[in-house]
Amino acid sequence: MSALTESQAQALWDGLRENLLAVEDSIRQIIATRAWEPLGYESFAACWEDRLSDVKLSKELRAVVIFAMFEDDATPADAARAVAGAGVREVTALQLAWNRGMDAHDAAFVTRSKPKTRPAAGAPRTVATTLQAGEYEALRAAAAESDASLSEYVRACVVQVLSSRTWAA
Repeated sequence: MSALTESQAQALWDGLRENLLAVEDSIRQIIATRAWEPLGYESFAACWEDRLSDVKLSKELRAVVIFAMFEDDATPADAARAVAGAGVREVTALQLAWNRGMDAHDAAFVTRSKPKTRPAAGAPRTVATTLQAGEYEALRAAAAESDASLSEYVRACVVQVLSSRTWAA
């Protein structure tokens, strides 16, 4: 059992919420007041790299920080180097979104998905399909009778149909 009282636990959760909400506000205040200049830094990116490059941010906060760097004329290379967890692909996608006038939060969401890549020529391909429960069980039973894995059995069935050019629907 926990040694915390209910009010102590509630205070911890409330404090966490307040701190999480304050992070973005602090970043925006630093940007608005150019708080890196009194510290002798030439840019937001340079200050971030020196003081916070070891801090890994959520994707949403990374987008806010990287957008701020772009507003301060940082290059994608500057941003990728300064922000932990931000790779070249992410920073490039965020720069494209920034150039289009997108909001940082929207850009973080839009750039989240990984682009689909085509397999190399001649590489094996994967085919997926949906079966009804009875069809799936029948297929598993047939594979077991043939002493083959389900994957091996399905592949053999596909190859057999393709080689015989017969189709039984």
